[in-house]
Amino acid sequence: MKELAKTYDPGAIEECTYQKWMGRKYFHAKVDKTKKPFTIVIPPPNVTGKLHMGHALDETLQDILIRYKNMKRIYGYKMEEYWSNIATVESYYRTNMDFLKPEVRKYFSNEPKIYSKVDDLPPAKYNVGSEVRNSLISSGCIINSKVENSILFKKAFVGKNCVIKNSIILNDVYIGDNTHIENCIVESRDTLRANTYFSGGDGIKVVYEHNERYVI
Repeated sequence: MKELAKTYDPGAIEECTYQKWMGRKYFHAKVDKTKKPFTIVIPPPNVTGKLHMGHALDETLQDILIRYKNMKRIYGYKMEEYWSNIATVESYYRTNMDFLKPEVRKYFSNEPKIYSKVDDLPPAKYNVGSEVRNSLISSGCIINSKVENSILFKKAFVGKNCVIKNSIILNDVYIGDNTHIENCIVESRDTLRANTYFSGGDGIKVVYEHNERYVI
């Protein structure tokens, strides 16, 4: 009896099939401007890389819709402007950081009309001691320290004497005093204790700290 490998090696199985698909031009689509455009948005995976039933169900429905539309001969079209494939922690980080570039922000501000629901939150508050450079700060945030080249999602709290640099802080994160965060993605609803240090070094570090949160 043949012993099964402990890990799946896609290269040994999928290479011949992939080459067949390439040869038959399954990934190629001709643009027909007389047709109505049809777009399917694929949600990014969790930044932790873990899949769940929601993604499985969503992608199953997408597959059904695409096959149905294909029967009706509706074609997709190639993106000519900004586009990013978010499939890994690194690509998620890189894509977010792209929005700190003036040319990317200008494109999304002027070209495509994007409409989204805005939460009923107060504007970000910058207290004495805050210093913010080249960053995107969402509504509901309270800033008491230095934030540089970073993106803060809604309702993030940054304590005193902190340094937030080259990082993504997801929603409802509490950062205690004297905390240093660099090259990190901080998960939603995290509570980072005071006097802590987090750094991704040359890579990206995902911070997951669900400590108890005290409010005085």
